[in-house]
Amino acid sequence: MQRLGDSLTELFGLDTSRRSFTTGLMSEFYLGANYSLSKNHNVGLLLYGSFYNRSLYPAMTLSWNSRIKKILGLSVSYSMMKDNLYNLGLGLSINGGSFQYYLVSDNLIGNATASIKHIGLRTGINFTFGRRKWEHRLNERPIAF
Repeated sequence: MQRLGDSLTELFGLDTSRRSFTTGLMSEFYLGANYSLSKNHNVGLLLYGSFYNRSLYPAMTLSWNSRIKKILGLSVSYSMMKDNLYNLGLGLSINGGSFQYYLVSDNLIGNATASIKHIGLRTGINFTFGRRKWEHRLNERPIAF
């Protein structure tokens, strides 16, 4: 086993050291709110911040979200970050029973102009057990001020 370990170390050019080191972890916070304009439309505000090397990297996102026929969700967002003020995003979700498929991108202007450093594209599936019961209760509640 020792010879195998030595061979792998030599093959990959690994350098071993016994010195200790310390590194910081990046911490983040999110604070968001949505305001319902109607049963199927809402606007949102999301404040985000990450701390790294004792510096704050803030961001803010404004969004409009719409639900069409209970199965399709659309979202448009605009984000402002420390060094980039031009982040237009689009999102799509397809809801089917107890699951949801989504696809979102947060930098469409950069994608269209080819002046991008990175592309943010996310896709995935959420399992949403109990959502219909919750939505039914939410729709029957009277709004009180």
